Amino acid sequence: FEKNERLIYDQRNKTSRVNEADADRTASWRTGDLVFSNAGFQEVAMRVKMKYGVTLISTFNMDNIRLNASFRNDESLQNILDAICGIYQLQYKKLGKQIIFSHKTETDESENKKK
Repeated sequence: FEKNERLIYDQRNKTSRVNEADADRTASWRTGDLVFSNAGFQEVAMRVKMKYGVTLISTFNMDNIRLNASFRNDESLQNILDAICGIYQLQYKKLGKQIIFSHKTETDESENKKK
């Protein structure tokens, strides 16, 4: 086998075939890593909630966003949120167990520089 290939065996037909697989994503469940491959917002929100116990919400439609990123098991929630915001030019605020994403504005950027 080559990297990122897997063997699929059909017991009923007694046939096998080799096809493409994402080895990092397949193995991530064992390591606890978060691996996103063309993941939509709903998938990202679900997996972040499972791992960190927070709900991701957006003030705008994020259906067209696709995330390709990997985060190690020991990565903090803040680092993951900061990465997502950096990639898509967003900002977030935390209200209890909710993380609310919104578009970054010039005002927000200048306030962040003052900190």
